[in-house]
Amino acid sequence: MNMFSIFSATLAKPTTQVEEALYLLIKKGRMTRKDFFMETFILNAPMTILKLRRKGVNIVTDEIKKVNKFGRNIEYGSYRLLDKKEAIKIYKKLQK
Repeated sequence: MNMFSIFSATLAKPTTQVEEALYLLIKKGRMTRKDFFMETFILNAPMTILKLRRKGVNIVTDEIKKVNKFGRNIEYGSYRLLDKKEAIKIYKKLQK
């Protein structure tokens, strides 16, 4: 049984976009802007991440460097939680 399985049993389903973003970070560990859009249709993931940060969630943005299909160097961010247990506490508070 993985760590998320232990916690997910106690997590209610999200009811807002901000809760959904946090739920996915807890569940998957890391998400990119594209991941948020593909899974939840969140169009402005950076703003949603900012809202979570303002609520006390400690989210780190890791810089990913790749070469695109045209041979150009590109960079984008991947979001991850620094403290999953603390994020779960905040998630539960958001649900009240």
